[in-house]
Amino acid sequence: MDLEMLADFKPLLRPRQRQDISLTRNLRQVETDHPFIIFAGLFDRTLGGFIHHNLFCASVSLNYSNAKLHVCYTDDRPYLADIIEMNPHIHQCWTSDGLDNPFLGYFDGTSTRQSHDQQAMWEAGGASEPDFLLVPWMMDHRKLSGFFPRAHLRIPPEKRDALQARLTSLGVDTKTWFCTLHYREAGYLDRPADGARDLDQDHVSAIIQHVTRDLGGQIIRLGHPGMAALDRQDGVVDLSVDDNFMLQAYAVARARYHLQITDSGPMALAQGLGTPMALGNAVTQGGVFAEEGLVLCQHIVNAQGRRIPPELARRKGLLDKKIVERVLGPHGFRLQRNSLAELTALVDDIHAQTADCPGWRTTTPPEVETFPEAMVWPVPDIDKAHYVDYPELFSPT
Repeated sequence: MDLEMLADFKPLLRPRQRQDISLTRNLRQVETDHPFIIFAGLFDRTLGGFIHHNLFCASVSLNYSNAKLHVCYTDDRPYLADIIEMNPHIHQCWTSDGLDNPFLGYFDGTSTRQSHDQQAMWEAGGASEPDFLLVPWMMDHRKLSGFFPRAHLRIPPEKRDALQARLTSLGVDTKTWFCTLHYREAGYLDRPADGARDLDQDHVSAIIQHVTRDLGGQIIRLGHPGMAALDRQDGVVDLSVDDNFMLQAYAVARARYHLQITDSGPMALAQGLGTPMALGNAVTQGGVFAEEGLVLCQHIVNAQGRRIPPELARRKGLLDKKIVERVLGPHGFRLQRNSLAELTALVDDIHAQTADCPGWRTTTPPEVETFPEAMVWPVPDIDKAHYVDYPELFSPT
């Protein structure tokens, strides 16, 4: 035979412990499944942080058509397993209670590696030989805007009918649009009050009435059972009393838009599901990575009541609660929450922006069909958020 017709054997130079290889009889073609294996440690168990890290590692995997994503997390909060189930890009999931700690030795692929209880399954899927190992510090949510394509979460198809039936049984009208609402309150997992992030309850009632009476919609409140009770009123369903995270996630996925009136974890859920969001009282820059939404920042005000223009604050890197409170605070600067008039204007803007969704949302983010087969690291830091400002409604307090 012509030796120049021999197959290219380079793919076999770094074989994995578990790798299918086939060679044609004429020695002209080698076929092998040599996936790009990613392993991510999802150890931030806060709602927002866990969602951010799921989206980050999944977005890394979408750079390669042959990627296999392994993740590991500590299953000690009720919503974590639901989020894992909503991440369709995971090839295999591990819980840290099933792995010895520390388990860095599990990545030893040499012949002298020590054995462990799950070694056969661990090596069979390629978890022991990652091409890319992601730890929490690497998965900066402010860089999620730099991914193209960017991963999304999805409600498991087999659960959608039951979840819709549950929403309708609670009183949500299928013939009328609704939005989801969340705001931070003190008390979750014994967390202390936070003046910059906890919302004035009077604003809650006014916003609910604006949506249900003035705009003609319904509101579904998200949250946890420790939140202050809402007054019974038409067009309002309170899911916080149910403590069913998958049901709340389904509501966000079907909402016309999501209202996040203070910085908190569900803002990551809305963006992950591709639902347009309006964020009010924002105290950090970079928490919004999706283009489908609006951001209204809190005001940074000096001792004389003069506010720093929002564009200048972003450009100078001042839109950060810790910087304002710890660095600028001793010099007389403070954060001032948005007024009810500003929040109402924000609601009106997101309502107008979503005029193409007059009922329950039916669209979902499209499936990724093309893959770059390469990625840039570090991921570019791109701020794609759409910031809004209503200077005519600002007044120092």
